[in-house]
Amino acid sequence: MRYLNAFFKALQMTVRGEAIQPVEDRYPNLQAWLEKSHEHLQVVYRVAEASKLDKATREQITLTLDGREWSMELVLSSLKFHLETEFPSLMQTRMEHNLTTLYALHLDDKYRLSKLAQSDQLPEVLRPTMQKFADHFSAIPPSTDP
Repeated sequence: MRYLNAFFKALQMTVRGEAIQPVEDRYPNLQAWLEKSHEHLQVVYRVAEASKLDKATREQITLTLDGREWSMELVLSSLKFHLETEFPSLMQTRMEHNLTTLYALHLDDKYRLSKLAQSDQLPEVLRPTMQKFADHFSAIPPSTDP
């Protein structure tokens, strides 16, 4: 039934001469922030690997957030999942609260990333890179600013 509804919706849009607006056109400021955030995360991973902080080592670096243990690897991998999958999906979705969900996820991620960047457990070699990423990540733009 879902496919049938999508077919008729697409047919109606075609008859009216409408097209689905690509993500880049809908939220260009969020798209630019997302791409830059992903680049920062890749740099964090590269610096960590170059500093002999492999996945097993990143799993040993932990911090306690709201009574729960989080490893550096868990924080980074959840950020990676959100940046590569969740945020783009929410930006493409035309649901009523898609951006509310995006900003709520961001708030949780920002909290964990900022705590990781300030953690005493974080190796000094990674601290400047992590702080630069956290600073950028915290500065998410509003969805309406071009």
